[in-house]
Amino acid sequence: MLQTNDIKKLLNIQDESITLTRIEKETVKGRLTNIVRGTITYTPKGCPKCGTINTQYRVIKYGSKLTKIVWNHVAGYPTRLYLKKQRFFCKSCKQTFSARSSEVEEHCFISRKVKQHIGFQSGEDLSKKYIAEDHTVSPTTVKRIISHFAQIYYPVYQSLPSCLLFDEFKSVKNVKGSMSFIYADGDTHEVIDILPDRRKAYLKLHFQKYPLKVRKQVKFVVIDMNAAYEFFIRELFPNAKMIIDRFHIVQLINRSLNRIRVKIMNNTTVLVTLLKGFIINSRITDACY
Repeated sequence: MLQTNDIKKLLNIQDESITLTRIEKETVKGRLTNIVRGTITYTPKGCPKCGTINTQYRVIKYGSKLTKIVWNHVAGYPTRLYLKKQRFFCKSCKQTFSARSSEVEEHCFISRKVKQHIGFQSGEDLSKKYIAEDHTVSPTTVKRIISHFAQIYYPVYQSLPSCLLFDEFKSVKNVKGSMSFIYADGDTHEVIDILPDRRKAYLKLHFQKYPLKVRKQVKFVVIDMNAAYEFFIRELFPNAKMIIDRFHIVQLINRSLNRIRVKIMNNTTVLVTLLKGFIINSRITDACY
């Protein structure tokens, strides 16, 4: 007899409305797959369509519908959860709806745990094709799930700090413009965004996503000695003052001093060589006389 609670713990199913009935092994798309069958049913509090409260049997059971949910692998085998979802009928609006579960989003056949595992693997050195094959989904699905998780890291184009830090760095080989661009909050030093191109046209299009009212709130922009930044900063941030980073000022001073030092040393070397030649010639002349 199937021990429902043990299997639910093994599959990490926390929805109490799900009841498992049996486990089978079937060949799905040429691969031997664990098939876990069960049902999901409960008494709804009301109708999600019209908002009618379920009193005096206003919402009744109305058959079931089989859904096939992709689950994480178990013991090296792909796993599918075949659930018979309870259907309900609302007498007020005359519409039907299905039982919902916290394990899977509505109108979706990929469990939340699979999506979480895909998001975790996206941080490793793995290709989308490998991740897709590992979870028996398509590479397009993997790309869509990763993009969904990445949205929390997208910048919100409705605010900017009063002080911005601009810089460029070498990131990857195939980046456009030979180097990438990074800008951060001058007060907290938190990175706001990293752009794949440092060229002026691309940066201008990017910062134009911020409303002019937001860009006017920027009071200072800290940059290096790249003259290309000056033109688009004056255009995009009309109230901002440009500040040269003190690191680059010190670096410029050191380079200038080294250049002068080398020049003086070279001149000194030439002078010493000439003096030595003059002394040798003088001694030869004296010896001849």
